[in-house]
Amino acid sequence: MNRFKVCNYSAFISYAHADDEGWISDFASELERRLRNRVGRSTGVTVPGMHLSGKDGPVGGSLSSELQARIAESFVMIIVVHDDYAQSPWCLKELEYFKALFGERGFLDRLYVVAMSERAINLVCAKPSWKQLLPFDDQIWIPFFREDDHNRPARVRLDQGQFSQRFEDQLERLLVDLVDKVKADCALPPAPPPPPLSPSADGRAAATPASTCAAPLLFGVASPELAAPVRKLADELRAAGVQADLLAPESLNGDFPEFDSASHLVLPFSSGGESLRPYKFSAGGHLAAQRDVWLGKGRPASQLIWLDLREFPCAAPAGRGHAELVAQIEADSIKPDALRQRFLPQRPPLPPPAPVAASERVNIYIESNQNEVDLWDPLGEKIKKKWDELVLEYGTALVPPLCLHARGLPLAEIEKYPALDDADGVVMLWGQKSPDSLRNQIEKVELKMPGDMPPGIVAYLMPPQPDPKKRVLPNLWKVLRFQGADSADIDIVQEEAALLKEFLRKILVRSTRKRHAAVLPAAPTLP
Repeated sequence: MNRFKVCNYSAFISYAHADDEGWISDFASELERRLRNRVGRSTGVTVPGMHLSGKDGPVGGSLSSELQARIAESFVMIIVVHDDYAQSPWCLKELEYFKALFGERGFLDRLYVVAMSERAINLVCAKPSWKQLLPFDDQIWIPFFREDDHNRPARVRLDQGQFSQRFEDQLERLLVDLVDKVKADCALPPAPPPPPLSPSADGRAAATPASTCAAPLLFGVASPELAAPVRKLADELRAAGVQADLLAPESLNGDFPEFDSASHLVLPFSSGGESLRPYKFSAGGHLAAQRDVWLGKGRPASQLIWLDLREFPCAAPAGRGHAELVAQIEADSIKPDALRQRFLPQRPPLPPPAPVAASERVNIYIESNQNEVDLWDPLGEKIKKKWDELVLEYGTALVPPLCLHARGLPLAEIEKYPALDDADGVVMLWGQKSPDSLRNQIEKVELKMPGDMPPGIVAYLMPPQPDPKKRVLPNLWKVLRFQGADSADIDIVQEEAALLKEFLRKILVRSTRKRHAAVLPAAPTLP
């Protein structure tokens, strides 16, 4: 589990965004203020802020990207349970990842449950998916609801401005335990440094896999001309699950404390560009200064990466010593593609192949309704093409091509529709529905699903609907935009093609495992 001194967030606060009408924000702000007062003054340790999932985002897309990194960079997780929380698959994903990352011990030591209403916490306790993940019978939750009305959250402040006694008492209960854990962690000896890297076949140090790095990949200060491509590359790595941070030019005025917790330092350079004057000037400008501090802190030279971005033209002439520095590092520098290959996680493995009957299909149900009754069919055809591309990528031995079967799901008949036991994936259409109507329809579909819920997405069709300014809704599946919904040319928008591919990959993994389990011999019956 994370050490407090290297965390970027004191707490990751998970909640259904519809539940926050100011209460959760006030709670987080006051908890952060008091934690800093009690820990910072007594230990001298810098106390990082809180991560609010609703404000700090992202709230859409794959959890395997930026949110995973932020959960991993937090010391504790606090889940805030109110009326919408139990219905939120997004909150469930956050908690699932926390458990996978921190394990059972993390649930005991690093998880707090804040109950804003007794009705909501009871609903969570009764929900099978939550009960399987989190045994609430053994989990202590803190009642932040009113003593005279258990279904309303305790008032944060009274009319006179002071905190209500109920809020004070429960916040103090959480805070005392959290402060004790932080102080105990800070009193522990420093964690051992990462093991040295073994040389690769070409003589260079082999990179530690991104998934095992205890600290982030750090991009050093870049010249202004390179800021955009460096930020784009860092965002790409973060989207793939790599913990990647960037230093701002203001860091040149300090002693680079970020170097202490970084696994690797990436210094981007070009043939020219403005040479920023660091706090301690040396020939070679900000690049040489960052190199000297990294090595001066005893950090391994093998984990200092020179990133060659000379493909991006820089109009400004090179600063003093820049050409000499480039000549020194050129042989050891790498291009962006080599950096991606070095740090991007490997493609997730699939289960071993299982025999597939010629008649067997993978079923994706696509909603059909009175407004978009004919759109599910061309949407299904497009998904089939994407499916075939994915199958070819993984190898046709796993699944025969064209075995995907897109089936229409008439919501007008959902009440009398049989159980969707054979569903491997579900696509709902946003169409002309209101958010509440869409939520209700998704809940009806979920009730028809088996306990092992298949992957699902919401397709936002443009046109007839315009491109939405806000398309991430609380308590719903990921929303993907599709262009040309009124014609046979319907297709996913380019920016979200990776999300559709991930949706299909999950279906491929799930269906392959299901087939593989079906051909295993039955367990022997004990006498």
